[in-house]
This record gives sequence, C-alpha cells and structure tokens, in this order.
Amino acid sequence: MMKMRLFPILFLFLLSHSACTNKKTILLGDLMEADAIEQVRMSNNSGTFYLDGKQLKTFKEAIKTFPYEPGFAAKVGAIQIELTIRGKTCSMSSATHGNYVEVARCNITKNDHLIQSGELYFQTDGFNFDNFQPAN
Repeated sequence: MMKMRLFPILFLFLLSHSACTNKKTILLGDLMEADAIEQVRMSNNSGTFYLDGKQLKTFKEAIKTFPYEPGFAAKVGAIQIELTIRGKTCSMSSATHGNYVEVARCNITKNDHLIQSGELYFQTDGFNFDNFQPAN
C-alpha cells in the first residue's frame, strides 16, 4: 500500500526533474542581432574609445555565447558599453572582472517572448571587458 502512495510522488519528481534538465539555455545571441552591431563605444579602465574592426569581431562573437540568467540581479556599472545596431544606440554594463553583464531591453531585437520582465543579466563566462584597450 505504501508503494502505491509513493509511486505518484516519484513519478511527478522524475517528470519535473526531466523537464528542468531538458530546458534549452537561452543565449544573448538568441535575443540580439549581434552580427548587426555597427560600432561599440567602450568605457572601461583604459578610458573611453571605440572598438576597432578586430576588437568588434571578438566582441560580437563573445557576447553571442553569454547565457541568460532569468531572475538574477547584480551590481554592475563600472564598465559602460554603448552599442549601435542598425543606427539605434543602446547600452550594456558590467563590473570590472565581473561575471555578469546587464543588457538594456532595447538591445533585444528578436525572441523577446523567451525572456522574463525586469532587468536582463547574462553570465560573461569569464569574458573580461577590461581587456579591450584603445587601438593605436
């Protein structure tokens, strides 16, 4: 009799666990047209400057892979990043050696049904925006 009572509970546990592990990770590249970024103005420990062509390519490739963290909040702001996409300017911010980047909603140009309301945070997976420096 006890086994019969535990079966529905065990079944629901396994079903919910399977649903959680099968969720697809949402990446910033799923929500933003990173390849359409025309220019990036970076303000970090090296000053304020525009990324050159090589830096811009590195930047675009990196941010596409940042995983979305719904419901997360962090203190960011030491690094300001201004993006121009199709003539429209929007911002992102991070902290020095930060693990997260806060992305303004105006950067989200596709699949906005995948995100929650509130601030948008993405893991940087060790990417350091302070590594960018003005080109000589």
